[in-house]
Amino acid sequence: MFLEAVEILLHHLRFHKCLLIGVWFYNEWHRVGHPQPVQLVEFGPGRGTLTDDILRVFSKLSNSESKLSVQFIEVSPHLCLVQKSRLCTEGAEQDLHGKTLKTKYGFPITWHHHLTTVPEAFSLFLAHEFFDAMPIHKFQKTPDGWREVLIDFKDGELQYVLSRSPTPATKLLIDKDEKRDHIEISPESGILLDDVTKRMKEDGGIALIADYGHFGTKTDTFRNLK
Repeated sequence: MFLEAVEILLHHLRFHKCLLIGVWFYNEWHRVGHPQPVQLVEFGPGRGTLTDDILRVFSKLSNSESKLSVQFIEVSPHLCLVQKSRLCTEGAEQDLHGKTLKTKYGFPITWHHHLTTVPEAFSLFLAHEFFDAMPIHKFQKTPDGWREVLIDFKDGELQYVLSRSPTPATKLLIDKDEKRDHIEISPESGILLDDVTKRMKEDGGIALIADYGHFGTKTDTFRNLK
C-alpha cells in the first residue's frame, strides 16, 4: 500500500509540474504581447509527456489555437513514433522526420533532425534534461599540463586513459586561466545555444532549459549506459 501511495503521489507531482510549465509558457508569451504565429520547439521530447500537458494548457487558455504549432527536434525514429502515439490520433507514417500531423488538441506538429529545419518564428524553446545528455570532452590536469580523458578497451573492459600529449580539443577548448583540475566541455551544447539565442534575437522567443544536478561545482558527471 505504501509503494502504491508513493506512485500515486509522484504521478500527481509530475502532472502538476508539467501543467505549471504550460501555464508559465502561456503567461510569459502573453507578457510579451502573445505574438503570432508562435511555435513550441522542444529538444529531445522523450515520450512527449511534457508537451502533451503544455498543449492541454494552451488548448484551454488560448483563443488562437490554429496559430500555435509544435516543432519536435528528435533523432530517434522509435521515439518519434512513441511521441506520435501519445499526441496524435492520425497518421500511419513510419518515418516522421519532415512530416506534419495534427495533434489531438488541433495543433500541427512537425518532426526535425535539427534546429536548422525549424521555421523562423516566435518560439517557445523547451529543453528538459536535454543538455545533460549532450556529448562532452573530459579533461584532467597533470604535472605535464592538460590531458584529455579518453576511453580504451583492455581485457574485455572499458577503462579511462589519459592522452599521451595534448589533443586538439585540449588546445582549443580549455581557458588558459582555468583553475580546476578536472573539467568537462560540450562544444555541441555551446553551438546549439548560440543558434537558439540568435533565433531569439531575430524572431523573438522564450526559453526554458531544465537539467537536474547539485549545488556547487562538480568535476565528474560522466556516465556510461549499457
